[in-house]
Amino acid sequence: MRRFKTPDRGQLMLFPPNLNDWVGDEHPARYVVDFVETLDLRGFYAEYGDSGEGQPPYDPKMMLAILLYANMLGISSSRKIERLLTDDIGFRFIAGHLTPDHDTISDFRQRHARRLREVFIGCVNLAVKAGVVGLNHVAIDGTKVRANAAQTAKRTEEQLRQEIEQIKKFVGDYFGECDRVDQQEDEEFGKGNNGYLLPDFLKDGDARRKWIKEQLEEMGAQFQEQPRHESKKVEQEKPKNTKLKKKLERFRKAKAKLEEKERKRKEDDPTGKRERDAERKRGTPYVPKINVTDPDARTMLFNEGGYKEGFNCQIAVDSEAGIIVAADVTQESNDLRQLAPMLLQTQSNTGWLPDHVSADTGYFNVKQMEDPRFKSVDFYIGPRAKGATEGDRSKSERMREKLETELGRALYAARKSIVEPVFGAIKHARKFRQVLTRGKMMVTGEWNLVCAAHNLLKLYKLGVVPV
Repeated sequence: MRRFKTPDRGQLMLFPPNLNDWVGDEHPARYVVDFVETLDLRGFYAEYGDSGEGQPPYDPKMMLAILLYANMLGISSSRKIERLLTDDIGFRFIAGHLTPDHDTISDFRQRHARRLREVFIGCVNLAVKAGVVGLNHVAIDGTKVRANAAQTAKRTEEQLRQEIEQIKKFVGDYFGECDRVDQQEDEEFGKGNNGYLLPDFLKDGDARRKWIKEQLEEMGAQFQEQPRHESKKVEQEKPKNTKLKKKLERFRKAKAKLEEKERKRKEDDPTGKRERDAERKRGTPYVPKINVTDPDARTMLFNEGGYKEGFNCQIAVDSEAGIIVAADVTQESNDLRQLAPMLLQTQSNTGWLPDHVSADTGYFNVKQMEDPRFKSVDFYIGPRAKGATEGDRSKSERMREKLETELGRALYAARKSIVEPVFGAIKHARKFRQVLTRGKMMVTGEWNLVCAAHNLLKLYKLGVVPV
Protein backbone atom coordinates (compact mmCIF):
# COMPACT_ATOMS: atom_id res chain seq x y z
CA MET A 1 0.00 0.00 0.00
CA ARG A 2 1.21 3.51 -0.82
CA ARG A 3 2.70 5.40 2.13
CA PHE A 4 1.59 8.95 2.91
CA LYS A 5 2.95 11.81 4.96
CA THR A 6 0.52 12.30 7.83
CA PRO A 7 0.55 15.13 10.37
CA ASP A 8 1.36 14.33 13.97
CA ARG A 9 -0.61 17.02 15.80
CA GLY A 10 0.46 15.70 19.19
CA GLN A 11 4.16 16.10 18.44
CA LEU A 12 5.97 17.91 21.26
CA MET A 13 8.33 20.78 20.51
CA LEU A 14 11.73 20.10 22.00
CA PHE A 15 12.82 23.75 21.71
CA PRO A 16 10.89 27.01 22.30
CA PRO A 17 9.36 28.23 19.01
CA ASN A 18 10.77 31.42 17.44
CA LEU A 19 8.47 33.62 15.35
CA ASN A 20 11.34 34.45 12.99
CA ASP A 21 11.36 30.80 11.93
CA TRP A 22 7.67 30.91 11.03
CA VAL A 23 7.94 33.28 8.06
CA GLY A 24 10.59 33.29 5.36
CA ASP A 25 12.88 36.18 4.58
CA GLU A 26 10.76 37.04 1.54
CA HIS A 27 7.40 36.98 3.33
CA PRO A 28 5.36 40.21 2.87
CA ALA A 29 4.65 40.39 6.62
CA ARG A 30 8.37 40.72 7.31
CA TYR A 31 8.59 43.39 4.59
CA VAL A 32 5.80 45.44 6.23
CA VAL A 33 7.52 45.28 9.62
CA ASP A 34 10.82 46.43 8.09
CA PHE A 35 9.08 49.32 6.31
CA VAL A 36 7.29 50.57 9.45
CA GLU A 37 10.64 50.61 11.26
CA THR A 38 11.85 53.25 8.78
CA LEU A 39 8.96 55.67 9.52
CA ASP A 40 9.16 58.66 11.85
CA LEU A 41 6.24 57.99 14.18
CA ARG A 42 6.92 60.63 16.84
CA GLY A 43 3.53 62.22 16.08
CA PHE A 44 1.79 58.88 16.71
CA TYR A 45 3.56 58.36 20.04
CA ALA A 46 2.86 61.95 21.13
CA GLU A 47 -0.88 61.19 21.08
CA TYR A 48 -0.48 58.99 24.17
CA GLY A 49 1.33 61.47 26.41
CA ASP A 50 3.80 60.58 29.17
CA SER A 51 1.37 59.16 31.72
CA GLY A 52 2.21 55.67 32.92
CA GLU A 53 -1.20 55.05 34.47
CA GLY A 54 -3.39 52.14 33.46
CA GLN A 55 -2.63 49.36 31.02
CA PRO A 56 0.03 50.25 28.43
CA PRO A 57 -1.35 50.76 24.88
CA TYR A 58 -0.26 48.66 21.93
CA ASP A 59 2.81 49.93 20.10
CA PRO A 60 1.77 52.16 17.13
CA LYS A 61 4.45 50.42 15.01
CA MET A 62 2.73 47.09 15.49
CA MET A 63 -0.76 48.52 14.92
CA LEU A 64 0.31 50.29 11.71
CA ALA A 65 1.99 47.13 10.42
CA ILE A 66 -1.23 45.17 11.10
CA LEU A 67 -3.37 47.70 9.19
CA LEU A 68 -0.95 47.91 6.25
CA TYR A 69 -0.64 44.13 5.94
CA ALA A 70 -4.43 43.74 6.15
CA ASN A 71 -4.98 46.31 3.38
CA MET A 72 -2.35 44.60 1.21
CA LEU A 73 -4.51 41.48 1.48
CA GLY A 74 -7.71 43.42 0.80
CA ILE A 75 -9.00 43.18 4.38
CA SER A 76 -10.43 46.28 6.00
CA SER A 77 -12.86 44.89 8.60
CA SER A 78 -11.41 45.17 12.12
CA ARG A 79 -13.32 42.02 13.16
CA LYS A 80 -11.72 39.98 10.36
CA ILE A 81 -8.33 41.35 11.36
CA GLU A 82 -8.96 40.32 14.98
CA ARG A 83 -9.74 36.77 13.87
CA LEU A 84 -6.69 36.58 11.59
CA LEU A 85 -4.39 37.67 14.43
CA THR A 86 -4.79 34.13 15.76
CA ASP A 87 -5.42 32.23 12.50
CA ASP A 88 -2.90 33.72 10.03
CA ILE A 89 0.83 33.20 10.38
CA GLY A 90 1.69 36.57 8.83
CA PHE A 91 -0.50 38.47 11.30
CA ARG A 92 0.84 36.42 14.21
CA PHE A 93 4.39 37.29 13.20
CA ILE A 94 3.61 41.03 13.01
CA ALA A 95 1.77 41.07 16.36
CA GLY A 96 4.16 38.69 18.11
CA HIS A 97 1.23 36.62 19.45
CA LEU A 98 -0.48 39.76 20.82
CA THR A 99 -4.19 39.91 20.00
CA PRO A 100 -5.69 43.42 20.06
CA ASP A 101 -9.46 43.17 19.67
CA HIS A 102 -11.49 44.80 16.89
CA ASP A 103 -12.42 47.79 19.07
CA THR A 104 -8.75 48.54 19.69
CA ILE A 105 -7.95 48.24 15.98
CA SER A 106 -10.86 50.49 15.02
CA ASP A 107 -10.04 53.05 17.73
CA PHE A 108 -6.42 53.21 16.58
CA ARG A 109 -7.48 53.85 12.98
CA GLN A 110 -9.83 56.63 14.08
CA ARG A 111 -7.44 58.16 16.58
CA HIS A 112 -4.64 58.53 14.04
CA ALA A 113 -6.71 59.16 10.89
CA ARG A 114 -5.01 62.51 10.25
CA ARG A 115 -1.55 60.98 10.51
CA LEU A 116 -2.14 58.10 8.09
CA ARG A 117 -1.14 60.52 5.33
CA GLU A 118 2.39 60.44 6.81
CA VAL A 119 2.47 56.67 6.21
CA PHE A 120 1.45 57.19 2.57
CA ILE A 121 4.15 59.84 2.12
CA GLY A 122 6.65 57.41 3.67
CA CYS A 123 5.84 54.89 0.90
CA VAL A 124 6.28 57.58 -1.76
CA ASN A 125 9.63 58.65 -0.27
CA LEU A 126 10.85 55.04 -0.28
CA ALA A 127 9.89 54.72 -3.95
CA VAL A 128 11.67 57.97 -4.81
CA LYS A 129 14.85 56.88 -2.97
CA ALA A 130 14.76 53.53 -4.76
CA GLY A 131 14.53 55.28 -8.13
CA VAL A 132 11.26 53.66 -9.20
CA VAL A 133 9.53 57.06 -9.52
CA GLY A 134 10.70 59.12 -12.49
CA LEU A 135 7.82 61.62 -12.89
CA ASN A 136 8.34 61.64 -16.64
CA HIS A 137 4.63 60.97 -17.11
CA VAL A 138 1.96 61.13 -14.40
CA ALA A 139 -1.68 60.23 -15.01
CA ILE A 140 -4.39 61.72 -12.79
CA ASP A 141 -7.85 60.29 -12.32
CA GLY A 142 -10.62 59.88 -9.77
CA THR A 143 -13.04 57.16 -8.80
CA LYS A 144 -16.28 57.20 -6.86
CA VAL A 145 -16.30 55.15 -3.65
CA ARG A 146 -19.53 54.47 -1.79
CA ALA A 147 -19.93 56.14 1.58
CA ASN A 148 -20.93 54.36 4.77
CA ALA A 149 -24.41 55.87 4.46
CA ALA A 150 -27.67 54.98 2.74
CA GLN A 151 -29.40 57.14 0.14
CA THR A 152 -32.58 56.93 2.22
CA ALA A 153 -30.89 58.75 5.12
CA LYS A 154 -31.08 62.12 3.32
CA ARG A 155 -33.15 64.90 4.88
CA THR A 156 -34.11 68.45 3.97
CA GLU A 157 -33.75 71.24 6.53
CA GLU A 158 -37.50 71.18 7.20
CA GLN A 159 -37.49 67.40 7.68
CA LEU A 160 -34.59 67.71 10.12
CA ARG A 161 -36.41 70.40 12.07
CA GLN A 162 -39.58 68.28 12.30
CA GLU A 163 -37.71 65.14 13.38
CA ILE A 164 -35.72 67.05 16.00
CA GLU A 165 -38.95 68.43 17.48
CA GLN A 166 -40.52 64.95 17.43
CA ILE A 167 -37.56 63.42 19.29
CA LYS A 168 -37.72 66.20 21.87
CA LYS A 169 -41.26 65.14 22.73
CA PHE A 170 -39.95 61.74 23.82
CA VAL A 171 -36.69 62.62 25.55
CA GLY A 172 -37.04 66.36 26.08
CA ASP A 173 -34.38 68.85 25.30
CA TYR A 174 -31.45 66.80 26.55
CA PHE A 175 -28.92 69.59 26.59
CA GLY A 176 -31.34 72.10 28.08
CA GLU A 177 -32.22 69.55 30.76
CA CYS A 178 -28.52 69.16 31.63
CA ASP A 179 -28.16 72.92 32.06
CA ARG A 180 -31.30 73.06 34.22
CA VAL A 181 -30.07 70.25 36.49
CA ASP A 182 -26.64 71.90 36.85
CA GLN A 183 -28.27 75.20 37.82
CA GLN A 184 -30.59 73.50 40.31
CA GLU A 185 -27.68 71.64 41.96
CA ASP A 186 -25.65 74.86 42.17
CA GLU A 187 -28.53 76.48 44.07
CA GLU A 188 -28.94 73.45 46.34
CA PHE A 189 -25.32 72.62 47.15
CA GLY A 190 -23.50 75.84 46.25
CA LYS A 191 -20.99 76.65 43.52
CA GLY A 192 -17.99 74.33 43.58
CA ASN A 193 -19.75 71.67 45.68
CA ASN A 194 -20.18 68.38 43.82
CA GLY A 195 -23.14 67.33 45.99
CA TYR A 196 -21.25 64.54 47.75
CA LEU A 197 -19.54 66.66 50.40
CA LEU A 198 -20.85 66.62 53.96
CA PRO A 199 -22.93 69.64 55.04
CA ASP A 200 -21.41 71.90 57.67
CA PHE A 201 -23.50 70.53 60.58
CA LEU A 202 -22.19 66.99 59.94
CA LYS A 203 -18.49 67.78 59.71
CA ASP A 204 -18.05 67.32 63.50
CA GLY A 205 -17.64 63.63 64.39
CA ASP A 206 -19.82 63.67 67.52
CA ALA A 207 -22.61 65.60 65.82
CA ARG A 208 -22.47 63.21 62.86
CA ARG A 209 -22.79 60.07 65.05
CA LYS A 210 -25.67 61.62 66.96
CA TRP A 211 -27.50 62.55 63.75
CA ILE A 212 -27.06 59.05 62.26
CA LYS A 213 -28.41 57.45 65.47
CA GLU A 214 -31.49 59.71 65.40
CA GLN A 215 -32.18 58.90 61.75
CA LEU A 216 -31.89 55.14 62.35
CA GLU A 217 -34.30 55.32 65.32
CA GLU A 218 -36.80 57.32 63.27
CA MET A 219 -36.61 54.84 60.38
CA GLY A 220 -37.12 51.94 62.79
CA ALA A 221 -40.20 53.55 64.28
CA GLN A 222 -41.71 54.17 60.86
CA PHE A 223 -41.08 50.57 59.86
CA GLN A 224 -42.87 49.27 63.00
CA GLU A 225 -45.91 51.47 62.38
CA GLN A 226 -46.35 50.51 58.74
CA PRO A 227 -48.09 47.15 58.05
CA ARG A 228 -46.29 44.88 55.64
CA HIS A 229 -49.21 44.58 53.24
CA GLU A 230 -49.37 48.36 52.98
CA SER A 231 -45.69 48.82 52.15
CA LYS A 232 -45.31 51.36 49.46
CA LYS A 233 -43.97 50.27 46.15
CA VAL A 234 -40.89 52.16 45.14
CA GLU A 235 -41.56 53.65 41.77
CA GLN A 236 -38.44 53.47 39.71
CA GLU A 237 -37.61 56.34 37.48
CA LYS A 238 -38.16 55.43 33.86
CA PRO A 239 -34.79 55.47 32.11
CA LYS A 240 -34.51 57.84 29.24
CA ASN A 241 -33.94 56.45 25.75
CA THR A 242 -30.21 56.86 25.07
CA LYS A 243 -30.65 55.87 21.41
CA LEU A 244 -33.01 58.78 20.87
CA LYS A 245 -30.55 61.11 22.57
CA LYS A 246 -27.80 60.02 20.18
CA LYS A 247 -30.17 60.39 17.25
CA LEU A 248 -31.08 63.90 18.38
CA GLU A 249 -27.40 64.87 18.57
CA ARG A 250 -26.73 63.34 15.13
CA PHE A 251 -29.63 65.25 13.57
CA ARG A 252 -28.44 68.51 15.11
CA LYS A 253 -24.96 67.98 13.68
CA ALA A 254 -26.47 67.18 10.29
CA LYS A 255 -28.53 70.38 10.40
CA ALA A 256 -25.40 72.41 11.15
CA LYS A 257 -23.57 70.68 8.27
CA LEU A 258 -26.45 71.45 5.92
CA GLU A 259 -26.31 75.13 6.84
CA GLU A 260 -22.55 75.14 6.26
CA LYS A 261 -22.98 73.37 2.91
CA GLU A 262 -25.54 75.98 1.78
CA ARG A 263 -23.26 78.81 2.86
CA LYS A 264 -20.38 77.43 0.76
CA ARG A 265 -22.70 76.85 -2.21
CA LYS A 266 -23.82 80.47 -2.13
CA GLU A 267 -20.21 81.65 -1.88
CA ASP A 268 -19.32 79.63 -4.99
CA ASP A 269 -22.39 80.94 -6.88
CA PRO A 270 -23.05 84.45 -5.46
CA THR A 271 -25.35 85.53 -8.31
CA GLY A 272 -27.29 82.25 -8.37
CA LYS A 273 -26.91 81.97 -12.16
CA ARG A 274 -25.37 78.50 -12.01
CA GLU A 275 -28.21 77.20 -9.86
CA ARG A 276 -30.89 78.78 -12.06
CA ASP A 277 -29.34 77.17 -15.15
CA ALA A 278 -29.27 73.82 -13.36
CA GLU A 279 -32.92 74.18 -12.34
CA ARG A 280 -33.98 74.88 -15.93
CA LYS A 281 -32.06 71.82 -17.08
CA ARG A 282 -33.50 69.67 -14.26
CA GLY A 283 -37.01 70.99 -14.53
CA THR A 284 -37.41 70.95 -10.75
CA PRO A 285 -36.36 73.47 -8.08
CA TYR A 286 -33.27 72.81 -6.00
CA VAL A 287 -33.97 71.51 -2.48
CA PRO A 288 -30.86 71.30 -0.23
CA LYS A 289 -30.48 67.94 1.53
CA ILE A 290 -27.94 66.32 3.83
CA ASN A 291 -27.26 62.72 4.83
CA VAL A 292 -27.79 62.31 8.57
CA THR A 293 -25.65 59.15 8.73
CA ASP A 294 -22.61 60.84 7.17
CA PRO A 295 -23.20 64.56 6.56
CA ASP A 296 -19.93 64.80 4.60
CA ALA A 297 -21.06 62.29 1.96
CA ARG A 298 -22.49 63.59 -1.32
CA THR A 299 -24.86 62.12 -3.90
CA MET A 300 -22.81 61.10 -6.95
CA LEU A 301 -23.40 59.27 -10.21
CA PHE A 302 -21.46 55.99 -10.24
CA ASN A 303 -20.13 54.27 -13.35
CA GLU A 304 -22.07 51.11 -12.61
CA GLY A 305 -25.25 53.18 -12.79
CA GLY A 306 -27.44 55.08 -10.39
CA TYR A 307 -26.91 57.80 -7.84
CA LYS A 308 -25.41 56.80 -4.49
CA GLU A 309 -23.89 58.47 -1.46
CA GLY A 310 -20.14 58.58 -1.87
CA PHE A 311 -16.82 60.38 -2.12
CA ASN A 312 -14.60 61.22 -5.09
CA CYS A 313 -11.20 59.60 -4.43
CA GLN A 314 -8.30 61.05 -6.43
CA ILE A 315 -4.88 59.61 -7.31
CA ALA A 316 -1.86 60.64 -9.37
CA VAL A 317 0.11 57.63 -10.68
CA ASP A 318 3.67 57.60 -12.00
CA SER A 319 4.13 55.74 -15.29
CA GLU A 320 7.40 54.01 -14.42
CA ALA A 321 6.18 51.44 -11.86
CA GLY A 322 2.57 52.37 -11.15
CA ILE A 323 3.37 54.07 -7.84
CA ILE A 324 0.70 56.44 -6.47
CA VAL A 325 2.50 59.75 -5.83
CA ALA A 326 -0.54 61.76 -4.64
CA ALA A 327 -3.88 60.79 -3.12
CA ASP A 328 -6.81 62.80 -1.84
CA VAL A 329 -10.58 62.72 -1.24
CA THR A 330 -13.01 65.38 -2.40
CA GLN A 331 -16.74 65.91 -1.95
CA GLU A 332 -17.13 67.31 -5.47
CA SER A 333 -18.73 64.90 -7.91
CA ASN A 334 -16.69 66.18 -10.89
CA ASP A 335 -12.93 66.58 -11.35
CA LEU A 336 -12.88 70.12 -12.75
CA ARG A 337 -11.00 71.68 -9.81
CA GLN A 338 -8.79 68.73 -8.84
CA LEU A 339 -5.87 69.18 -11.26
CA ALA A 340 -3.98 71.85 -9.31
CA PRO A 341 -4.40 70.22 -5.85
CA MET A 342 -3.10 66.88 -7.16
CA LEU A 343 -0.08 68.49 -8.84
CA LEU A 344 0.79 70.50 -5.73
CA GLN A 345 0.57 67.37 -3.59
CA THR A 346 2.76 65.49 -6.07
CA GLN A 347 5.36 68.23 -5.77
CA SER A 348 5.11 68.18 -1.97
CA ASN A 349 5.44 64.38 -1.73
CA THR A 350 8.26 63.90 -4.24
CA GLY A 351 10.08 67.25 -4.33
CA TRP A 352 9.39 68.17 -7.95
CA LEU A 353 6.69 68.38 -10.62
CA PRO A 354 6.18 65.81 -13.40
CA ASP A 355 7.29 66.53 -16.98
CA HIS A 356 4.08 65.32 -18.63
CA VAL A 357 0.58 65.08 -17.14
CA SER A 358 -2.37 63.34 -18.73
CA ALA A 359 -5.97 63.25 -17.55
CA ASP A 360 -9.45 62.78 -18.97
CA THR A 361 -11.85 65.49 -20.10
CA GLY A 362 -13.13 66.16 -16.59
CA TYR A 363 -9.81 67.77 -15.64
CA PHE A 364 -9.73 70.25 -18.54
CA ASN A 365 -9.39 73.51 -16.59
CA VAL A 366 -7.60 76.25 -18.55
CA LYS A 367 -7.12 78.44 -15.50
CA GLN A 368 -5.33 75.71 -13.55
CA MET A 369 -3.28 74.55 -16.54
CA GLU A 370 -2.04 78.13 -17.08
CA ASP A 371 -1.10 78.56 -13.43
CA PRO A 372 2.47 79.97 -13.33
CA ARG A 373 3.44 77.32 -10.77
CA PHE A 374 2.97 74.65 -13.45
CA LYS A 375 4.77 76.32 -16.34
CA SER A 376 7.25 73.42 -16.53
CA VAL A 377 4.45 70.84 -16.90
CA ASP A 378 3.34 69.66 -20.35
CA PHE A 379 -0.40 68.87 -20.17
CA TYR A 380 -2.26 66.32 -22.28
CA ILE A 381 -5.89 66.63 -21.22
CA GLY A 382 -8.83 66.06 -23.53
CA PRO A 383 -10.99 69.19 -23.94
CA ARG A 384 -14.74 69.05 -23.73
CA ALA A 385 -16.89 68.30 -26.76
CA LYS A 386 -17.31 71.08 -29.29
CA GLY A 387 -20.41 73.18 -28.86
CA ALA A 388 -21.88 76.51 -27.87
CA THR A 389 -20.86 76.01 -24.21
CA GLU A 390 -17.23 75.25 -24.94
CA GLY A 391 -15.74 78.35 -23.26
CA ASP A 392 -12.37 79.37 -24.71
CA ARG A 393 -12.49 77.62 -28.09
CA SER A 394 -9.04 78.70 -29.24
CA LYS A 395 -7.31 76.99 -26.27
CA SER A 396 -9.48 73.91 -26.68
CA GLU A 397 -8.57 73.74 -30.36
CA ARG A 398 -4.86 74.04 -29.55
CA MET A 399 -5.17 71.14 -27.10
CA ARG A 400 -6.98 69.05 -29.73
CA GLU A 401 -4.18 69.72 -32.20
CA LYS A 402 -1.63 68.79 -29.54
CA LEU A 403 -3.38 65.50 -28.86
CA GLU A 404 -3.33 64.70 -32.59
CA THR A 405 0.47 64.74 -32.69
CA GLU A 406 2.38 61.48 -32.44
CA LEU A 407 3.57 62.24 -28.90
CA GLY A 408 0.11 63.46 -27.86
CA ARG A 409 -1.60 60.30 -29.09
CA ALA A 410 0.95 58.09 -27.34
CA LEU A 411 0.78 59.90 -24.00
CA TYR A 412 -2.98 60.26 -23.95
CA ALA A 413 -3.44 56.59 -24.90
CA ALA A 414 -0.99 55.56 -22.16
CA ARG A 415 -3.10 57.35 -19.55
CA LYS A 416 -5.54 54.45 -19.23
CA SER A 417 -2.82 51.83 -18.92
CA ILE A 418 -1.18 53.83 -16.12
CA VAL A 419 -4.05 54.77 -13.81
CA GLU A 420 -6.83 52.27 -14.57
CA PRO A 421 -4.88 49.16 -13.44
CA VAL A 422 -4.34 50.86 -10.08
CA PHE A 423 -8.07 51.37 -9.63
CA GLY A 424 -8.61 47.79 -10.77
CA ALA A 425 -6.19 46.48 -8.14
CA ILE A 426 -7.75 48.57 -5.38
CA LYS A 427 -11.45 48.20 -6.19
CA HIS A 428 -11.61 44.72 -7.71
CA ALA A 429 -8.58 42.72 -6.58
CA ARG A 430 -8.66 44.10 -3.02
CA LYS A 431 -12.45 44.77 -2.96
CA PHE A 432 -12.27 48.38 -1.75
CA ARG A 433 -15.57 49.73 -3.09
CA GLN A 434 -17.04 51.24 0.08
CA VAL A 435 -15.44 53.09 2.97
CA LEU A 436 -15.93 51.86 6.53
CA THR A 437 -15.49 55.20 8.27
CA ARG A 438 -17.62 58.36 8.23
CA GLY A 439 -16.66 61.99 7.81
CA LYS A 440 -14.31 63.45 5.20
CA MET A 441 -11.31 63.46 7.52
CA MET A 442 -11.76 59.80 8.44
CA VAL A 443 -12.40 58.76 4.82
CA THR A 444 -9.26 60.62 3.69
CA GLY A 445 -7.23 58.71 6.28
CA GLU A 446 -8.73 55.42 5.11
CA TRP A 447 -7.97 56.25 1.45
CA ASN A 448 -4.36 57.18 2.34
CA LEU A 449 -3.98 53.82 4.08
CA VAL A 450 -5.35 51.98 1.03
CA CYS A 451 -2.99 53.84 -1.32
CA ALA A 452 -0.03 53.27 1.02
CA ALA A 453 -0.78 49.52 1.03
CA HIS A 454 -0.93 49.54 -2.79
CA ASN A 455 2.45 51.25 -3.02
CA LEU A 456 3.96 48.93 -0.43
CA LEU A 457 2.79 45.88 -2.34
CA LYS A 458 4.33 47.31 -5.54
CA LEU A 459 7.64 48.00 -3.78
CA TYR A 460 7.63 44.50 -2.27
CA LYS A 461 7.16 42.91 -5.70
CA LEU A 462 9.90 45.13 -7.16
CA GLY A 463 12.29 43.96 -4.43
CA VAL A 464 12.89 47.46 -3.01
CA VAL A 465 14.63 47.19 0.37
CA PRO A 466 13.14 49.50 3.08
CA VAL A 467 15.83 51.91 4.27
